[in-house]
Amino acid sequence: MTDGGRLRSRWSQGEQQELASAGQVFVTAGSRYEVFAVSVFEGQVAFQVVDDIEYPAWLPAVLFDLEDATLPSDWICNAFRQEPILVLGPRFVAKNLDAYGKMVELEAESVAQFWERVNGKARVDPRRSRRGGH
Repeated sequence: MTDGGRLRSRWSQGEQQELASAGQVFVTAGSRYEVFAVSVFEGQVAFQVVDDIEYPAWLPAVLFDLEDATLPSDWICNAFRQEPILVLGPRFVAKNLDAYGKMVELEAESVAQFWERVNGKARVDPRRSRRGGH
């Protein structure tokens, strides 16, 4: 299976302070994060990553520089007539609005599938860390 897109955070001082002060962002400038899904909601692109507190977070794409734009072979793309208007990711996230909603709301079954995917990828290539340049 192909690895997901690889990200490196790209913070401007203003963006970092504004989002961090709201208590919403737990990522480290300069660290690498694998993208597990992508959504477009109200015109804003968001990446689903595992943040520094090991939480599957949806964060604004503008905070990251994409290092590798290669999509995993099992990702699908789905467009909708309501928000989110676009979702890319594994079938359990992107197959329909219900699947996306379950992942966003962190419903148990979706979260279990998410961690299976994260852990499965780690076993495939343990040399590639989700974070940091290790």
